[in-house]
Amino acid sequence: MNLPLPAPDNIKTSSDEEKAYIADRKMNLHRPAPDSTKKPLSEEEEVEAEYRANTKKTEFRRAESRKNVFQTILYTVVVLIGILLVTWVLHLVLPDQCQWLKPTQVDKIENLLLRTVTGSALTIFAQGYIKKNREFE
Repeated sequence: MNLPLPAPDNIKTSSDEEKAYIADRKMNLHRPAPDSTKKPLSEEEEVEAEYRANTKKTEFRRAESRKNVFQTILYTVVVLIGILLVTWVLHLVLPDQCQWLKPTQVDKIENLLLRTVTGSALTIFAQGYIKKNREFE
């Protein structure tokens, strides 16, 4: 818990309330924490508490695992699209003797890249639109 630190003594305050607040904060910072007076848990309560803690850990691990799988799939798709883009650009830039793609293959790559760029742009636009509209709720 982050508590505001009291103002140093050399800073002048404008009211008595502020001085009282600062003095109270100084005293509370040096006060020891109160002792815990909890009664001991029964066996059933201990088992239930341990079960809840283990359940939370398991749910966290499962969520992290899903996140890692999603990131791996996303990175793989990005790399594959990058390879397609490099292949298409090389085909366009290289002289005719070095071009290895057939016109139908070039058309397929162009269509795929166009769909990817269009889909990405629409997704970014939709996310911005949704984020903007959530602020007004």
